[in-house]
Amino acid sequence: MVTQRGRAASPSDNAARPRGPEAAGSGFYGLPPNWRWLLPVAVTAATAAWLAGVTSGLATGGLRVLLMVSGAVFTATAAGVPLWQQARASQARADAVAAAQRARAAMRVAMQDALDPFAALLAQLATARPRQKPLLHGGSDPAGTHDDRPGQRPR
Repeated sequence: MVTQRGRAASPSDNAARPRGPEAAGSGFYGLPPNWRWLLPVAVTAATAAWLAGVTSGLATGGLRVLLMVSGAVFTATAAGVPLWQQARASQARADAVAAAQRARAAMRVAMQDALDPFAALLAQLATARPRQKPLLHGGSDPAGTHDDRPGQRPR
């Protein structure tokens, strides 16, 4: 049985199909499994930015500047992490499209190489003279009067 990550590959494998978020291949809160760290980092950074902003209003001097700068860093992190992950996904998608196009071109070449002998045989059958057709069909020349070598006349 062919499986994908421990699950049945098709309904014909008589295995129970997963239900819920696992059915779509997503895990933590509907995010893909390799993004499990994304939501906690973004939420933590956004919360820390809010706390830094709230407490910077109560602080004075150098502490206030430090809280404002850290709030800006946390805000950039909260906004930048999802954008960075989206850029990675977009690059992966572009790589997959390029790989699919290369595979399609390779398959086209392989199919053409496989079909060329058949096309040549069909062309020979289409242009053959009536006396040559039994030979091309796999028959034999019972009288032994036909010779395919160029420049030779029939006996």
